[in-house]
Amino acid sequence: MSKSNLIKVLVIAALAGGALFFALRQRRPKPVAIGDAAPSFSLPGLDSGPIALRDYHRKVVILNFWATWCPPCVEETPSLVKFAEEMRGKNVQVIGVSVDQNRNAVDKFAEDFHVPYPIALDPDQTVSSRYGTFKFPETYILDRDGRVADKVIGAANWDDRRMRNVVEGLDAGEALADVEELDVWRFRIHLGSVRRRRKAAGERRAASPTAFASWISRGTAP
Repeated sequence: MSKSNLIKVLVIAALAGGALFFALRQRRPKPVAIGDAAPSFSLPGLDSGPIALRDYHRKVVILNFWATWCPPCVEETPSLVKFAEEMRGKNVQVIGVSVDQNRNAVDKFAEDFHVPYPIALDPDQTVSSRYGTFKFPETYILDRDGRVADKVIGAANWDDRRMRNVVEGLDAGEALADVEELDVWRFRIHLGSVRRRRKAAGERRAASPTAFASWISRGTAP
């Protein structure tokens, strides 16, 4: 093959590759934004029948996308479990959507952390993709009309009283702006800051092989 023909082939290949890249990029769903209606879904439940979003109509829904192999998800779980327990008796429902492919890992995780809320299984990430969620954890706070009132990207501190005030305000039918100015980024838990407040992860695992530390160290990837 002559040098000129080789150059033509390379140029065509580069153009074809670029076209394919942009085509695939455009096919990625647009992330669900604040104010949008939350996409409806029905998924198998971990310990129950199908979990359908429509079954929680007129409730404030905390929709948490997560995975057992995601360290920030593990960091967030204890405060989310406590939050869900404190919301019992209110018109508030936490729903976990696990993207794990290993159902046994999800079952063990739920048992170890005493998760009180329903867990939907989305191993193919069909629903998470529909929401435009590709990094975990990510949480959507839905108002009683099924619209996204707020979106938390990354691990949140659900022990923060201001977060509870927001959810309880939505439960009372108030608009988010009327409840409180909420900057969810202030409530994010960054693993770096967590580790600075604690001993090094290796020391923590060596000193106390708790369920929490085992999940961090195992990283049970599908």
